Amino acid sequence: MSPVLSVVVPAYNAEAYLARALDSLIGLGDDVEVLVVDDGSTDGTAALAQEYVDRAPGLVRLLSKPNGGHGSAINTGLDHARGSAVAVPFGQVIRRDRLFREQHGQAFQQVR
Repeated sequence: MSPVLSVVVPAYNAEAYLARALDSLIGLGDDVEVLVVDDGSTDGTAALAQEYVDRAPGLVRLLSKPNGGHGSAINTGLDHARGSAVAVPFGQVIRRDRLFREQHGQAFQQVR
């Protein structure tokens, strides 16, 4: 079954906050795929994202690419997204999952 929503998470040296972000996004449901795009990080971002891939295969995918900037990471995620709808949470939104759910909840319910 294809996911209803693809959430693209561009990540560059995001090890310090990525777990909190992924924990909130995984809780959105089984029909949501989370695409972490590691944009050439030099810290433990890719390793941490891989832990989530291992814990939630099929829900979380890790895409790695050389550093190209925020827009490039988003475009890579869009190229691999399988959902009917796509969301790209930004800094303050991804750290406050309630706000993310409020902003995207209505649209998400429409495509479900």
